[in-house]
This record gives sequence, C-alpha cells and structure tokens, in this order.
Amino acid sequence: EEINPIEANLKWAIAKKRREKGGFNGWKKIKNYLDNGCSKIRVGILPEGRVIAREGVKIFSIANKENPKYKDCSEALEGILKKILKLKLKSYFFNINYPNIPVSEIRGIKMTKQGSRAYGQKIVSRRDPRGNEYFWIGGSHLTYKPENGTDIKAIRNDFISITPLIIKYTDTKRLKLKIW
Repeated sequence: EEINPIEANLKWAIAKKRREKGGFNGWKKIKNYLDNGCSKIRVGILPEGRVIAREGVKIFSIANKENPKYKDCSEALEGILKKILKLKLKSYFFNINYPNIPVSEIRGIKMTKQGSRAYGQKIVSRRDPRGNEYFWIGGSHLTYKPENGTDIKAIRNDFISITPLIIKYTDTKRLKLKIW
C-alpha cells in the first residue's frame, strides 16, 4: 500500500522549512495534500515521543509498560483492520483496545461502548516535546468502571474491544440559537 507522510499523519516529520520551500522528491504531491487535504488520514498509533512508528518502535501502552505485547497486538489488529477496510465505510473512527496478553489467549472480539473512569483530584502542568504547556488531569490513582458492554469490561475479560466513535461533535441544532 502506498501512503505519504500527510496521509500517515506525520506532517511533523517533514521540517517546516522543507514543507514551505519544497524541492524534494514527491513535493508536488505533498504540497497538494497540504493545501487541499487528504481523503484519508491514519490515526490510532501513538508512539512515545516524536518518532515515526516503524517496526520495533515502542508504542504507548497504559496496560503493562514493562512487558507490552506489541507483536501480538499487531498480529491481531492486522486482521481486524483488513475486515474493517473490506466494509468500505464512507467515514469511520474506531477505538480498538487490545488486552496485554498473547494473541493465543484472546477470547474473541466485542463491539463495545466507551467505558468511563473516575479521575483523581490532581491537575498537573506538563510540557509537550515542543515546549507547549498542557494539563494532565487525574492524578495517579485512577479507577475504571468495568460495566457490562464497555471496552474496559471486555479488556479485563481478555477480549479485544472495538468501539465506534463519533468524529463530529458540533451540535448543529444549537448553531441556530440567536444568542448574540
């Protein structure tokens, strides 16, 4: 499959000066995507730090940071993603969670709703890799609510969970309010 850095959601991997100046192989195509957008953007991979996600790169995991099962997860997700792509959906956004166990121990796949968790009472100021300030809300002792039908319950019971999400959050009905 062919994919360019813009579709791969890696615009940051092309230095800003190079994006503006151009002159490299594939520049015309990249410039078109930068100016007009893409028909597809890859999402869902969150590497630790500012690195390109390639084989062997550590991917963020909240489950078991000391012994994450990335290869098992990758093996399972490949099949799931192929099935999703065969559906030829017009637009979609799925949150897919993989329990941190060998693929041989997976009990199945469940379509789930999003679970919730109770946040701690702590707000911590942090800096991202670019030096911008952001706030981490929650503290260190988060509790998850493993309610039936949720991704949390599925993961705790050794199932892969797939949660279809809504991308558009604008409340279009209220755009017509005559407040101002």
